[in-house]
Amino acid sequence: MEDKIKVLHITEKLQSGGIENFIMNIYRNIDKEKVEFNFLVTRNEKEFFEDEIKQLGGKKFVIDCNKNQNVFKRIIKESKELEKFLKENKYDVVHIHSGTPLRIFYLRAAKKAKIPKRIYHSHSAEVKGPHNALKLKKIIFSFLKRFFKFYGTDFLACSKMAAKWMYTSNMIKKQQVKIVNNGIDIDKFKFNSQIREKYRKKLLIDNDIKAICHIGRFNHQKNHTFLIDIFKELSILNEKCHLYLIGDGELRGIIEDKVKKLDLYNKVHFLGVRNDVNNIMQAMDMFLLPSNYEGLPVVGIEAQAAGLPVICSTEVTDEICITNNVKMISLNEQPRYWAMKVCEVLENFNRVDTKKIIEQNKFDIKSTVNMLYDIYI
Repeated sequence: MEDKIKVLHITEKLQSGGIENFIMNIYRNIDKEKVEFNFLVTRNEKEFFEDEIKQLGGKKFVIDCNKNQNVFKRIIKESKELEKFLKENKYDVVHIHSGTPLRIFYLRAAKKAKIPKRIYHSHSAEVKGPHNALKLKKIIFSFLKRFFKFYGTDFLACSKMAAKWMYTSNMIKKQQVKIVNNGIDIDKFKFNSQIREKYRKKLLIDNDIKAICHIGRFNHQKNHTFLIDIFKELSILNEKCHLYLIGDGELRGIIEDKVKKLDLYNKVHFLGVRNDVNNIMQAMDMFLLPSNYEGLPVVGIEAQAAGLPVICSTEVTDEICITNNVKMISLNEQPRYWAMKVCEVLENFNRVDTKKIIEQNKFDIKSTVNMLYDIYI
């Protein structure tokens, strides 16, 4: 038998985020007789997917540099450590996952270590925030993206918007960037009335309650502050609505305080990081995603696979509109307007099986796995 293709995935962490869920979906479904996955992260702590990776036969490695350093200095130091690691360990493929061009230095390290296949994968469509250094960051990113062609062999993105953000227009025009859909296990999310009934009981959701969910890390990108503003208005329009928040993150405490100040704590439920998101979605009546920016969020595809209506911001790429269940609203609209639209959708929505539509648009995990395998070989 031919030797396995050895792939090293590089990402910041292995928590239950969009990038990590994408990688794990691939790992669960790829032929492990032909491909071996290992993982390298840049922080050293016990993480969400660590045990599952071991069970599947993979290994986790860590480059743990000083997080208090200037980010650019830290990336350079990590790159030097990566080069050393790659020279000591044989890999056929290095697959770098990132939301900015900053980790191009990892790509350079992989080339210096003579890795034959060097992949950069864009998972975001923007970087925003209240930081004073944001303008400088964008100037630096614009400069760095010119060098991808010198260091990489393959360039991927989760959406056209993510490709435009990460790579030069010339690379896109020359079709040097491939769009890899965030494929999901559709059968895992397909609507099941029995699971819905079971999980509504488990989550103590009464029959007359309209359950709205949001899945995402508590950070600026996911825009939880605005989400709570929307729900405040929604609770006035329809007292039977409840909000279920799945995830964790640095802003969770701030959001919990806001919920308490607005006297919404009996209607906003913090479920934390979960490994049964597919079942929780069965119990829900809507998925709400007012993000400040996104690439193409896996959770948005999963929600549609579960037959849920989805309302998201126009800052999310319109490539998320796989089914007719998606409505997009500008963040310039007031929370009251968002709440009114939520009520309209909840009142008129009928849940249907969306499996065939998602398969036809190649967002099933098998299509994504086949595409990546072809890239790897």
